[in-house]
This record gives sequence, structure tokens and C-alpha cells, in this order.
Amino acid sequence: MACQIRATATRETTQAVLASMPNNEAIRKMIRRHRNEIAAPLPVPIDLVQLNIPDQFRYIAIPPDQNELFLLSDSGVYMETNSPKR
Repeated sequence: MACQIRATATRETTQAVLASMPNNEAIRKMIRRHRNEIAAPLPVPIDLVQLNIPDQFRYIAIPPDQNELFLLSDSGVYMETNSPKR
């Protein structure tokens, strides 16, 4: 796919410009690295203070066109060490 895009985009480009461009393999690697950065998972929080839940996961949609908080508070079952309270 990257080869086809490059061939189409560089159809009327001079040899001097083509010589300074990266080769197809380098372009594939750049695209792969960029895709991996975009799809990288969020970092794992060390404790509850660092836990940041995005708004898209904090609310649920209730018809008609209303949003309600899904996560209101911690149930208190787990401490910061992620082990059950005794």
C-alpha cells in the first residue's frame, strides 16, 4: 500500500528529489512506528491517585440523549495495594 501511494505521489518528481527520499522499506517502518504510537495502550497506574478514567468511560448514555455517571465512587473492597481488605 505504501509503495502504491509513493508511486502515485512521485509520478512527476525529478530524480534529484527521488534520490533524497527514503526507500520503501524505511517508509514502511515509519508508518508502522506511527501506527504503534497511536494504538499504544495507556500506561498502567501505580496507585489509585494516578488512575485517570477518561470521560468516555465514566458516562453511559441513557435514552433520550442523556448521560449518567457510570462510576460514582470506589466500593472500598480493595486498598491501594490491590489486595482485599480484611
